[in-house]
Amino acid sequence: MTALDSLYAWLFTTLSSPLDDGGSLFAFPVTAIGVLLAARTALRLVLPVLLRYVLMLADAVTVLIGVLLLGVDFLLASLFRLCRLRPPAIVYGLGDTLVTATRAAQSSLTMLRTRTVRLRGLSGGLILLLVLALVWWWDSGYCGRVPSAGCTGPMSAWLQLVMP
Repeated sequence: MTALDSLYAWLFTTLSSPLDDGGSLFAFPVTAIGVLLAARTALRLVLPVLLRYVLMLADAVTVLIGVLLLGVDFLLASLFRLCRLRPPAIVYGLGDTLVTATRAAQSSLTMLRTRTVRLRGLSGGLILLLVLALVWWWDSGYCGRVPSAGCTGPMSAWLQLVMP
């Protein structure tokens, strides 16, 4: 929220003119539109690509862990073979369990990776609703974070200016 406070303060001083009571007429709407555009870009463009690569990395780590654990299983079975003993069934069961768990994790990660594409089609109305909630939350806590504001939030001050 401090980033929004900083953006609003910067816009308030940058957009100030004698016509609009020191920048308060345009600073709040420009801040809200900036948050909307940032949220839309993040949710529709950045997040799907980022999640795709994170899930690809998680898939590679899953395979690596599976290979390492199967290596331990192989060493355990080799110890029995060195002693000319047959490995117990639990060693075979451990290997089967590791392979099954690795495959299940891979299929889950693949399913998640294909579902991240759905974020690109996220409804504009839902994004707007999320941004409105975020702006309302930011405005409601503004007085606690910026006590020099006279305890009037940006949205409240703007509404008083627009609708006297």
